[in-house]
Amino acid sequence: MELEIILALLMFASAIGALLMGYSVALTLGACIRLFKSEQSATSPTGVFQFLTYRERYEQARNDAQNDALTGIKNRRAFDSELARLRGRDFALLLIDIDHFKKINDRLGHSEGDRVLKRVARALTSALREGDEAFRYGGEEFAVILVGANAEVATRVGHRIQDTLVEEPGVDEQS
Repeated sequence: MELEIILALLMFASAIGALLMGYSVALTLGACIRLFKSEQSATSPTGVFQFLTYRERYEQARNDAQNDALTGIKNRRAFDSELARLRGRDFALLLIDIDHFKKINDRLGHSEGDRVLKRVARALTSALREGDEAFRYGGEEFAVILVGANAEVATRVGHRIQDTLVEEPGVDEQS
């Protein structure tokens, strides 16, 4: 669990900034003062709200940078970060590719292709163990990282994913 601390910087009872620590982020006084600048005074509740809005925007941008907008699962950037984080630890990696995906797009349209990608992402996440993570690796390619899994566990999870995909409405060879 990560801890976030926001310290108000006061000078003669006037807010002049804030120091935000957490997620390996520390804002300098100058950056905080720029965050507080608005039509309202930095000491007013609106000024503090403005600062919190910037924090929320930062978190949203951070989330957007790590997640695939279409499927809602983690993206390639998050996958690369997770691989780097797991260096030296045991994990299994599953790579999944949707066969004949181009035919789905060509025959049924990109909207249906998008629906298939969403269904696959939903099926993947529902079949995983707690602590495992699914990623959209590329167009119709997905990756799954199984932390601490050996070959036997990876095979079991792979079969569970396959079974879940077969059961998922709209994800079949007829699509």
